[in-house]
Amino acid sequence: MRRNRERAVPRRKQDRERRRHALRSAAGVVTITEVDFLDTPDVDEIEGVIYPTSTTGVYNMIVSDKVNVSNNALLTALSAGAKIAVTLDTSVEFDIDTRNLLASIPSGFTSNNDIFPGQEVMVRVKSTTSGTLLNVLTDRLVLRYSRVTGLVNTVSGNTFTYQQASLPALLGTFNTPPIANTVTGVTTFDGVTAINSLQNNDSVSIRALYLHNNSQPFQAAKVRKH
Repeated sequence: MRRNRERAVPRRKQDRERRRHALRSAAGVVTITEVDFLDTPDVDEIEGVIYPTSTTGVYNMIVSDKVNVSNNALLTALSAGAKIAVTLDTSVEFDIDTRNLLASIPSGFTSNNDIFPGQEVMVRVKSTTSGTLLNVLTDRLVLRYSRVTGLVNTVSGNTFTYQQASLPALLGTFNTPPIANTVTGVTTFDGVTAINSLQNNDSVSIRALYLHNNSQPFQAAKVRKH
């Protein structure tokens, strides 16, 4: 049985794991721009990018970060860039870390059918098993921001579409040119002042929630024109 809940990950309790995002000035001053309160501090977690596998119920991941509070020896040996296999427990919770997109909690991450290559996902570790790849059994997945770069196709209102052929092959195929949605007053822009400054064939990167089954699969927190 899966607990299908789409909600913002709680962040205000003092006993939550914290992750900070910061900017460093030319003078060496570090400014904290964002603090995430992701989970209770007494659990092991692994974050990374999902990539394809042919085994039903098993999802491969390229690791980008980990929390190993239990001093699990298998996790201690795990480093950024390592590949692991992730298996879903019989009861799994699905959440979305919306961070600064709290004004709009999107749909599209409620079950294993919503897990796709290219998504940045944090998994809570229930158990680990050694093998050709380290296998992690998880009972909680949190969708986090992915980073995607491609060429603009069209711009309309608060959205723009990507030229599918310009996107990383890891993302697979879309039935229609994938839409990136921006939120007025929330999404930040770099290289342009607003979405209406984007044009066809512009090279654009986004930091976004990737919800493949949503009609607007990319919910962008940041848009950068190169």
